[in-house]
Amino acid sequence: MDKDNETFREKRLREEDEEEKNKKDEEDLLKRVGPKKVGMITGSTEKVNELIHNIEPLIEQINNLYNMFFSGAEKLPPTEKRNLLESYVNQLRLMSKPTSAIQFRCNTLEAYYLTHRDRWDKLMRDMEAGKIRKLANIKK
Repeated sequence: MDKDNETFREKRLREEDEEEKNKKDEEDLLKRVGPKKVGMITGSTEKVNELIHNIEPLIEQINNLYNMFFSGAEKLPPTEKRNLLESYVNQLRLMSKPTSAIQFRCNTLEAYYLTHRDRWDKLMRDMEAGKIRKLANIKK
């Protein structure tokens, strides 16, 4: 038992040393590069989670706006919000992910976004080519 406790303590001390070293490295990087560029290089868990929580509802909102546009309820597609979403996804893509769980979550969210983006683009191409019409334009 004592041997296991010693091994555990040694492991915990090594982990604490690594955390302190990583913290020092981040502070040094912050001094050298500046605060704006560090966010793009090293992504803290809080910053990555904040971006994830911004992106998820934005995808749903833009999807609803596109559905309204394709049905004829909206006159223009939501290009401004889509550009904002694209910038959020690019920021998330460029950040380093601190854990594999966050990496998995980011990859899943990016795949979800890409699926919707491809659908929106395909429907826009079809509409511009005249293959589909807005429901409001169809007369009964």
